[in-house]
Amino acid sequence: MTYDVDFNDLPVLRNVRVMQGDTYRQPYQIMLNEEPLDLTDAQIFLAIRRRPGRGQVLLQRQISPDSAIDGQFTVLVPAEATAVMMGEYWYEVEITWPVASNAFPDGCTKTVLAGSFVVSDDVLD
Repeated sequence: MTYDVDFNDLPVLRNVRVMQGDTYRQPYQIMLNEEPLDLTDAQIFLAIRRRPGRGQVLLQRQISPDSAIDGQFTVLVPAEATAVMMGEYWYEVEITWPVASNAFPDGCTKTVLAGSFVVSDDVLD
């Protein structure tokens, strides 16, 4: 399932639950005025930390668009990362468009997703 996200309603606050040692993968599409928002030249970053705005960043990675022109990207937290996590964390996905980009000629930085990232004990491991 892909979530369509409207730029004017950002950030989307979405809480995530994942079992320890499992991969979290969720595709998104960013829209502006009912049209896909061009991610060409944009940098997309995911960060997960213990608390919002505080504490050590446990995971930080750049996300490559699935289809830049269609505003599509996938948030992926690999199994190796969740294997060493337990409890409640906070995540954010931020996109930065440089000056002279197709989407924002003056440049733009926007947090597009945020919320809790809860890792629960896996009964099978």
